[in-house]
Amino acid sequence: MMENQVKERKKLNSKVKYGLSIGFLVLLIVITFVVIFGKYNINELFNILKMVDLSCILISLILVFVYIFFEGMATWILLKAVGYNTSILANFDYAAIDYYYCAITPSASGGQPMVVYFMNKDKIGVGASSQVLLINTALFKIVLVTLSLFSLIFCYQYIFESTLMLVLFIIGITINVVLITFCVLFAFKRNWIEAIGKRMIMLLIRLKILKKPLKLIRFFTKKMDDYEQGAKLLSTSKSKVGLALLFNYIQRTALFSIAYFVYLSFQKSFPELTGFNYFDLLAIQTLIALSVDSLPLPGGMGISEILYISIFGIVYGGIAGFEGGTLVASAMLLTRAVAFYLPLIFTAIISIKRHIMVFIKNKKESRS
Repeated sequence: MMENQVKERKKLNSKVKYGLSIGFLVLLIVITFVVIFGKYNINELFNILKMVDLSCILISLILVFVYIFFEGMATWILLKAVGYNTSILANFDYAAIDYYYCAITPSASGGQPMVVYFMNKDKIGVGASSQVLLINTALFKIVLVTLSLFSLIFCYQYIFESTLMLVLFIIGITINVVLITFCVLFAFKRNWIEAIGKRMIMLLIRLKILKKPLKLIRFFTKKMDDYEQGAKLLSTSKSKVGLALLFNYIQRTALFSIAYFVYLSFQKSFPELTGFNYFDLLAIQTLIALSVDSLPLPGGMGISEILYISIFGIVYGGIAGFEGGTLVASAMLLTRAVAFYLPLIFTAIISIKRHIMVFIKNKKESRS
């Protein structure tokens, strides 16, 4: 009886947490659009959007599908490495669920727990799913950092177009490099990290910042076990991990390429938009993505729009900042719509579908 009450309480807390996350995301969207439409002429914005080349926008939408598909492929190949033969369609669903819950929660913290939940409903062990998601997250970070470093080397001038961009880039690259380093140390130098981690837990308990030391140490040890298993997977399935890394590069590049095809969509009506190639646009989008990656904002809402208008002002001929022309604002709205808002709606539908499937399955099991 007590165990059921604890489970029900956890479910309620989870629903409240995700409800608050969605509410916070909606609030950020409303504030962002109020600020944008307060600075620009709404009619001009939409008149410009009507002039875009729809074939380029169609390619951008296909790239969104490629992004989700190859995240699912990375999960699929890693699950095969731990002994689970799952369908590609199921893994597409996992990728969509990850996208949706990462987008609506601060610091993208909600994606992995929900994917583990749905994998568990598909008879995939929690330990195996945790290992797979841990490795895929590490690969995801490695891809973001390496693409950002290449972008910095060849297009460093864009970083210095905005002080805010420069500061956020430094923060983003530092946090991601530290996380990757810790992933490697967790996996291959367990004794070091375990000793340091337990001392840190005890120190925080003495300072009365944390409570329940035994529970925390058990949780920490469990996480260490997951990392150790992940390290074994890396060493025994190098080819599959390498393929998953390739899939991560494809998915990231697909998403970051959307900015270029949006740029092309404007060139038909604005032939004066010249001087920037595919790699310029890819680099700018990559640098913006890294800059907002570590911020505790759902989907990077607000700050992504600010950085886009600031940096892409040099591409679309507007003055950097919110006082620029409506062309860059229109390009920002279109890019964010294709790369964030539409995928958010699409992945929300898939998430709802999966929730309904689980609900129906639970009902059937309770009757039998």
